[in-house]
Amino acid sequence: MFIQVAYKGNKTDLSQVNVVMANWDLSTIESVPASDLLMVIPASDESDGFVIFKTTEPGYFIIADK
Repeated sequence: MFIQVAYKGNKTDLSQVNVVMANWDLSTIESVPASDLLMVIPASDESDGFVIFKTTEPGYFIIADK
């Protein structure tokens, strides 16, 4: 499945962001592999940006600049 998460940062390159995922019961927390990151759009004055990535399960996601 593809997930889109809001992003308030200003990075424009996928290599400049990290995505961390925790499953629903918080028993597993791991980084999403860089190969699964698909798109990053930085935030602007008018709107939040977003990051799109692939995952095999739903959960909680955090986007962080490197």
